[in-house]
Amino acid sequence: ADHALLLVDATDAALLEQARRLSDMLPDNVEATLVVNKVDLARVDVTSFAESLSIPVLQISAITGDGLPDLRDHLRSIAGLSQDHDGAFSARRRHVVALTEARDAFERGVSQLLDHRAGELMAEELRLCQESLTAITGAFTSDDLLGKIFGEFCIGK
Repeated sequence: ADHALLLVDATDAALLEQARRLSDMLPDNVEATLVVNKVDLARVDVTSFAESLSIPVLQISAITGDGLPDLRDHLRSIAGLSQDHDGAFSARRRHVVALTEARDAFERGVSQLLDHRAGELMAEELRLCQESLTAITGAFTSDDLLGKIFGEFCIGK
């Protein structure tokens, strides 16, 4: 990872200390940000604790929403996006082509299922869709999928 987010509960002083130790244990090439949640319920002085760290500290409350805009801005910043970013993303041309092929195969599959009730043709289009996505994500074969299904689900006698 290039950047680690350490999320802790502000109501537990022990977790804050654990976060300090964890940030010290990270490799030198990994930057970190401490995100302290539940600041609305904090039992410890989070601000003075934050000043003692050498990493950025963001204080948030998931319930009240306090600090969430700052967290979003921080995430954009560490991802290299500017504040006025329009939401577009950069992709390699081959990724765009693969995503277009995957979308087209998916849409053909939906059409086969809805228009012709041809589930087997939809399955083939989904296979083609998955094949297009492997150009981006790496190979994941149907045998890999079956292995995952049978490895994670209990199929009784």
